[in-house]
Amino acid sequence: MRPGRPLRVEGVARRVAVAGFAGLLLFLPWGIAGQQISLALAWAALLFVPSWRSRSIDPFRPSHGGRLLVTGLLLWVGASLLSLLLSGEAASGIGELRKLPLLSALALPAGIGGGEEGRRRAALLLLLSAGVAALFGIVEQIQGAGGHLTRLDGPIGFYMTTAGIFLLVSLLSLSFVMRRKLLGGLVPPLFLLVTAGLLLTYTRGAWVAWAAGAGILILRRRKSGLLGLLLFVAAILLHPGLRERLFSMGDLSLPFNRQRLLIWREGVRLFLEHPLFGVGLHDLAGLLEEAGVPAGDAPPTHFHSTYLQTAVATGAAGLAGLLLFLAGLARELLRAARRASRPFDRVIAEGALAAFAGFTVHGLFEWNIGDSEVVTAFCMITGLGLAVGNQMMSKRTPAVISGSCSPATTARRSASSSANRSASR
Repeated sequence: MRPGRPLRVEGVARRVAVAGFAGLLLFLPWGIAGQQISLALAWAALLFVPSWRSRSIDPFRPSHGGRLLVTGLLLWVGASLLSLLLSGEAASGIGELRKLPLLSALALPAGIGGGEEGRRRAALLLLLSAGVAALFGIVEQIQGAGGHLTRLDGPIGFYMTTAGIFLLVSLLSLSFVMRRKLLGGLVPPLFLLVTAGLLLTYTRGAWVAWAAGAGILILRRRKSGLLGLLLFVAAILLHPGLRERLFSMGDLSLPFNRQRLLIWREGVRLFLEHPLFGVGLHDLAGLLEEAGVPAGDAPPTHFHSTYLQTAVATGAAGLAGLLLFLAGLARELLRAARRASRPFDRVIAEGALAAFAGFTVHGLFEWNIGDSEVVTAFCMITGLGLAVGNQMMSKRTPAVISGSCSPATTARRSASSSANRSASR
């Protein structure tokens, strides 16, 4: 092999990895097929770029504070596998494990996103793609061409998934609304488009989750959080359809609300019957049907709560793992927001933290972590926040990170080098 060939291979791999990363950002609001192809392309290319591959793993190293995050992830995955084996329904439940590789998107922004300029381009690309997708959905709804005439389905084709994605992107963009110089003048109109799309999905749980994410920005003393929350509430209250939808949340005379309560009660009952490792990862629609939960407009296929679904499927072990994973991720995002020294990095870390809050609150009402498109968007956006924290840690401990060796090893190597120089004289 010629000496220059490895360098050329790595150069091509870098360009392919960037293309995969950009494709993943572009396809987030449009469909799972493009997302998965882009994710696979990015990781395949990273195999030939050692420095980027190492950088993508850095946020999960114990030296970077990733111990809690990784411990929770391993416990969650381990409990899921054990639940699958003990359930006796491994053949029908193994499909759920295919979603686990999507969590690897969490590491890509630190590896491929590069420094501040790379994160800036990534955020802008995501906002542009989501803005166009929201415009597409709004026009589609006006024309009555969607699958659900009264709710915005968007390019993905289902209002619930679209709401989950627009929730995350809207909160990320909200952090930049009052800081237009950081991403340009397109941010306010893109924010309005995506947020309007979110409202027109008529998904109440996502609205509550959005308010929680905006509350995080208010706690971080961001004026955009308060302004956005006021506009969001005003839009709901002034629009008769949105207002009626919000106030119907506690109305037990509505069949949909009664069905949701029955689903949650059945979930609690099943968890208490199988508290350790749950009932398994297979389709749980049959259990709901056996319990007599009415089908309504559509037969229920899950428990409409990430935490209850996890508890029923994988028991207390899986739920503990998921909560540890989320707690570790929250801690790292908060550290990134506190330590970021540059305005852009601080704002994007706070936006990622707000999106995290929105996702976790939305999980109280929906099984959003089981939605492939939504969980990929969640990992990419929070991954941008982890990338900020990773860069801050790299500056604090350059010897350990860049050299992949301990300070003691570095000192020994330095002493040995000095001795060799003295001997040569």
